[in-house]
Amino acid sequence: FFAGVEPEREREVSELPEKIIKGVYLQAGAKEVARAEQSSGELWCASDSKGSDGESVIHSHPVVIGAQLADTLKLQLCDKLVVDAQGMGSQESRQFRVVGVFKTGNSDLDGAYIQVMLKHAQEILHLGKGVHQVAVFGESARETESIFADVKKALGDRPGLVVLSWDEVIKEMAELIWLDKVSGYVFVGILLIIIGTGVLNTVLMSVMERTREFGVMRALGTRSGRIFWLVLAEGALIGLIGVIVGALIGLPVIRYFETTGIDMSKFSDGDAMEMGGVAITVIKGKLYPMSFVFATLSVFFMAVLSSIYPAVRAVRMHILKAIHHV
Repeated sequence: FFAGVEPEREREVSELPEKIIKGVYLQAGAKEVARAEQSSGELWCASDSKGSDGESVIHSHPVVIGAQLADTLKLQLCDKLVVDAQGMGSQESRQFRVVGVFKTGNSDLDGAYIQVMLKHAQEILHLGKGVHQVAVFGESARETESIFADVKKALGDRPGLVVLSWDEVIKEMAELIWLDKVSGYVFVGILLIIIGTGVLNTVLMSVMERTREFGVMRALGTRSGRIFWLVLAEGALIGLIGVIVGALIGLPVIRYFETTGIDMSKFSDGDAMEMGGVAITVIKGKLYPMSFVFATLSVFFMAVLSSIYPAVRAVRMHILKAIHHV
């Protein structure tokens, strides 16, 4: 199958132009072609010139194809590729020239997908200026709902036009992301329980070891509320130290995953990992400030919450028994 794209816009929203392993992408500049010729050989079919009106003139119909498809058809750079398509009228054929070969790691794309320029696809399909699909991209995944609502509202209920969100288009990937989120919440819940148990054990042991001291304090007239807040402050201090140390250790690690990430090709013999029909080469993280604040406060308050029982135990000690405690 093939798709017609606007090369300049495609470079801004797609990773495919960066996956070219031989040749160049569609509508490449002279410098880019020259660099590619040094490693891939002559690319006369990708060169362009300026017409009398100053516009770029492509000498042939360029096409980029997947690496597996190129191997199957035994195609090299600048070889001919004939595309047959059933357009709005009769079946049409067009001759293209291979200017680039890409490798995404997705067998469906690498083995059966090509990209041509939009105007050439419109010609072969007799679409005029029409298109089959327009994709809208946002800066963040969190913006998708508002973007979808705006597009839906702007286009209205036009006949023959369907507006779909990304999770409706790739349902399998949406389910995998939902499952990942749920498992993440479960993991965080278990982690908070472990933190609470650890702080509870630490503060409770501290209170029991100082039973005699607390008894003497009560005998000297220290109010129970002051002892309660003293123990609670101890738990809060443990939580505060914990989140500070955790942040100092965790932030550099998160920064690494944001910039470098995990190269999945190392675990799949050099190929990308496929999930829900999407090829994933590098998994990168993203730290959202609100998520960081929420996680930090959750750990801190869990530490304080876990200190309530030891604080109550310290307050309810019998003064005489506490003084004679060994």
